[in-house]
Amino acid sequence: MGVGMSVAQDVDRASHRRVRGTLTQCYPVRIVDAPSFVYIRAVVDSTFPDSTLDAVLYCMQVRAVIDSAEQPTIAVSGAAGTRVPVRVLSRSDSTVIVQPTARIPVDPSAVYQIVVPIRADTITVDSTLSCEAWDGRRGGVIELEATTCIIIDSAHIDAGARGYRGGRRSADGGSCSLTQACDPALSGRTGEKGESFVIRDPLCVSGHIPWASGGGGGDAHNAGGGGGGNGGVGGRGGDQWSCGLPLGMHGMPGCAVLDTAFDRLLAGGGGGGGHQNNGVGSDGVAGGGIVVLRAPRIQGDTIRVVVDGESQTRGAANDGAGGGGAGGTIVLDACTIMEPVRVTARGGRGGNCGGGHGPGGGGGGGRVLLEPSLLQRGLGGFTFELDGGGSGLNGGPTATFNAMSGERGVVLPLCSRVQPHRIIHTSELGIGDVDTLVVLATDTSLHCPLRITHQFTLIGSSLLPLIDSVEYDSATSIRCERPAADTTVLTVELSSSSSAIIPLLGLLHNDTTTVIRHAATVNFPDSIPSCTWPVGERVVVTRACGLPLRIVRRWTPLQIRVTSLQTRVDVVIDAAEPAPVDLAIVDLQGRVVTTIRCTSFERIAEHAWRGRISLSNNDVGRGVYALCASSQQGTITAIFCVPE
Repeated sequence: MGVGMSVAQDVDRASHRRVRGTLTQCYPVRIVDAPSFVYIRAVVDSTFPDSTLDAVLYCMQVRAVIDSAEQPTIAVSGAAGTRVPVRVLSRSDSTVIVQPTARIPVDPSAVYQIVVPIRADTITVDSTLSCEAWDGRRGGVIELEATTCIIIDSAHIDAGARGYRGGRRSADGGSCSLTQACDPALSGRTGEKGESFVIRDPLCVSGHIPWASGGGGGDAHNAGGGGGGNGGVGGRGGDQWSCGLPLGMHGMPGCAVLDTAFDRLLAGGGGGGGHQNNGVGSDGVAGGGIVVLRAPRIQGDTIRVVVDGESQTRGAANDGAGGGGAGGTIVLDACTIMEPVRVTARGGRGGNCGGGHGPGGGGGGGRVLLEPSLLQRGLGGFTFELDGGGSGLNGGPTATFNAMSGERGVVLPLCSRVQPHRIIHTSELGIGDVDTLVVLATDTSLHCPLRITHQFTLIGSSLLPLIDSVEYDSATSIRCERPAADTTVLTVELSSSSSAIIPLLGLLHNDTTTVIRHAATVNFPDSIPSCTWPVGERVVVTRACGLPLRIVRRWTPLQIRVTSLQTRVDVVIDAAEPAPVDLAIVDLQGRVVTTIRCTSFERIAEHAWRGRISLSNNDVGRGVYALCASSQQGTITAIFCVPE
């Protein structure tokens, strides 16, 4: 019995668990139906622990149509790579009813496995920790989840060569210059394709085109298989034996995975099998598996996690060789990781063969998904080994026969862990009225703090941001630009745990509406792609009333009256209590002309106090202004004019 059988149960969360050896935490499952996000009915086998309360559904493969054209990348389709947390509600024999705890669609036609994570307050890995290989129904995943800390103590976690399987070499047969895109399994004309996140078509198990991230098989005669892909594209297989022209009947490389949300967990693609006619060709080999570590803190003397693709070490003599497997996927979901850290998701090397025959292509590098705050703070103590695997050779040290190495893998932010701000603003505003654009922090207790950049584009000239009238926290940056007369761009950069309020003044103008477009991003150094969200758009309607001088909005407990005389401006402030009131006079371009504080009040009735301020017209100048008054009792604005 594997260690996982004894420790992966989730009856209750132990305070401390030590894990080592080969985990058994992956179980086959078949989705019967998933009519809603309320429940899922599934069939498991007898190995699934009866006492399990919480588990995770991993979507390993989906049904999809594969484009026969050679291309370097492929978009993840459907539910492939999704991770769906579930709670077990009931079990009767082999049928279980589970409830998703996240709104993630489930596809009954896809291939899933059910994984029971190792859970504890503290988890210690004190020797090599591995898992069973993916066999088409289960395996290839290590998942540890601690509420306090994961400790990797003089050990490493290794899911190398546990991912999607390589394609088998062809049956003996074939003739020169056959070009076979699709054939059934064990064809004599072409090697099998490597496995990927797309279920293979029985009529297209073999053939030179890739199967998503799985490398293509080598064609006749004796061409090499393509390397698998994942973070990086695999390398193409070597050319056919020179018995005919053209020589390029190679297995195509497995595609790099294009995942715009950066949250799909995919094993490395398998390498394509070589073509043989002498019974000595070699198979494609497996990609790397998936490792997920989730905890507030990960520490250890040297933290090492490995998901390398497999290398084909068996020589193919005078037949075609198989392609290397791609690196797998590593997820490090922790706010703090004690350095040094070494993560390895390299592609495997393609197989060698004899002179004049096709070596295998190298596997592409894998994918490393990191908690975004780690990326923003910098990765000086991290070592990433993401190189693609080298191609095989067919003689001398440079004799690749046009087989190619896989490309380097990628480091990506785990964008699903970002809790973005909530944006609040009014949909209607009066001339001279002031409302607020609020960038509101939501519950961040389960998320690591990081900086988020918001860009608001105001199209129209009936709204004016009054950013100079507000004093912001030193960690909050707000910039205002006007690239055109009717366009204002506000850039707000702040912590995910902070909020910001931006006053908006309604103006009397030809426009009666302003469109506010909002885009949020989390940016990272070192050319790491940003986390982005769809652009939102709302319309604010400004109501015009045509009065040149009036109190535009008044409410209890704070009210103001402005009287513009020949030589001065008198301001009367009525309040429910004698608390200081800050006044800012702002011109129609949003510039603060002057500020003053009213601290002297006289009592005029119960819960009624009045303060007075007089300003010289020389201090203000001619023109139309907004007077913004704010205190602990509220905020109010009035429009006034200083005549000539």
